[in-house]
Amino acid sequence: MGNFRDYSIIIINFLNESNKILIQIFYRGISNFSLLSLLNIYLILTSRIFSQEIIFCKGVTDSGIPLEIISRKVIEINDKIYILIKKEKDILLTEGLLVVEKIEKNFKENLFSIPVKFSDGNNWEVYEYHFTKSGLYSFRFFNQNSDQISAVSLLVEKKEDKNLVAISDYELFPELMIIFCKKVVNNKPEGILEKISIKNKEEVFFIYISNNRPLNTELIKLRVWRKKFLHSPYEIFIDSRKYRIKPSWYDTYIKYSLEKPGHYKFDFFNDKDLLLKTAYITVDN
Repeated sequence: MGNFRDYSIIIINFLNESNKILIQIFYRGISNFSLLSLLNIYLILTSRIFSQEIIFCKGVTDSGIPLEIISRKVIEINDKIYILIKKEKDILLTEGLLVVEKIEKNFKENLFSIPVKFSDGNNWEVYEYHFTKSGLYSFRFFNQNSDQISAVSLLVEKKEDKNLVAISDYELFPELMIIFCKKVVNNKPEGILEKISIKNKEEVFFIYISNNRPLNTELIKLRVWRKKFLHSPYEIFIDSRKYRIKPSWYDTYIKYSLEKPGHYKFDFFNDKDLLLKTAYITVDN
């Protein structure tokens, strides 16, 4: 083993402010110094500095913990996913840019870019997205100095043929309108609500359903779900009800109430359990 002092002098400058590493090597001979050891030093430092993750998952808790991580990096068309960006808390990184590209045979198609800001002491940000085309997608994250510090790919596959009932995202009447309102007068909604405020223990409101053709069902089946966390799926089942109507009706309305604040999903089905429409509403105090 050669004398380290005699053969090489290595100076490593750690520049934390810009998240960069500069390695300077002055040598008279490097034959007895392991280049692999030098590479290991570099990887240890860069892994610490560039400790930035892009995680694909089905939901995220209010504290930034991913739920149902998509470890295989493979999803199907129209699968809704969450893109979670996390960094080490002690890394000086306040903002960045997430670049999403579709990888073709001979080129990359730039789809969109998302500015990312880590605010209020958080070390994570999350974005909801679904892909409408199959293919291989690239996700790259750049810091405020335009340095790429993380990259990952995601494969989006075509859905296998399934029965119509099994395709939960398929809406039988895409033109169907679901309107949350304070009341319905002469079959017309009044006081349209974008969100619902609970003043007492519960708030009563109306759900107006209108279509451009007959609803063609004897039953409207309603299933209500709520999110457990802000960035999680609608996984908490709330209620299931049935309302009898005439198949020739173009519209109808439902009186309903909610007791707890949160983000709610309303699924409307016909008498054959086919999804007519999905609507969403937020309830706050």
